[in-house]
Amino acid sequence: MINKFYVELFDLEVNNWWFRSLYDLVLRYTKKLFKKNFSTIKVLYLGTGTCHLIELLNRIGVGNVYGFDPSPHAITFCRKRGLSNVWVQNFADWSPNPQEYDMIINLNTLTHRIYMADEQQIIRKINYALRPYGYVIVNWPVRETGQLVFKHSQFEHKRLDPRYFVRMMKSNGFRVRYSTYRLPLYGLFVVLNKIFGYEDHLVPMSKTWNNFLMKYALAENALLSLGCRFLWGSSFFLVAQKRMVEI
Repeated sequence: MINKFYVELFDLEVNNWWFRSLYDLVLRYTKKLFKKNFSTIKVLYLGTGTCHLIELLNRIGVGNVYGFDPSPHAITFCRKRGLSNVWVQNFADWSPNPQEYDMIINLNTLTHRIYMADEQQIIRKINYALRPYGYVIVNWPVRETGQLVFKHSQFEHKRLDPRYFVRMMKSNGFRVRYSTYRLPLYGLFVVLNKIFGYEDHLVPMSKTWNNFLMKYALAENALLSLGCRFLWGSSFFLVAQKRMVEI
């Protein structure tokens, strides 16, 4: 089952609208935060999956990108992309060096029950690993989207209230620079799917449907990159900056 999941994920990260739109938003905010001064920044990606985001960061000029994932299967697929700055690592056992990274990214794994027993501990580690005024970008599903994206998903997500998470970030040495819900229309679809018990999955989907959803998501990203916010959606996106004073 795990192998099937990562075989599917390897393709989805490149071609599926949901991943492509999320990575597009991360790239937009990376450019916005660092103003194209990418050559000297050092980035860590927590929970790499099959590493397509690292490929995309490299393409825009961010050369010093590192990452780890608890799954050796994920790292195997990262190697298939020709990436070497990645390794197998459990979140709970991660012991970061102090003030090593300019930006840390975590997408969708913060709520994985089997990996993230204590999200506050992870946030403290992220703070410790960031340089002063460094950034963290986080996204996690607030609706049950996994079953609609992954045909062979093995992860169960725990609920993480965005208001609680924002308070936790502030109490652990961060200034929240931007936060918003994402994909409200897709969130409505997820809710209707749950109510009426549809069995259809979004994967596999037609190229036409995938392209339509991609255009919708990219149009939304254009608004979000300008600072617009949604009050409801299927996932939550947050950008925070480390304060100078150590916690």
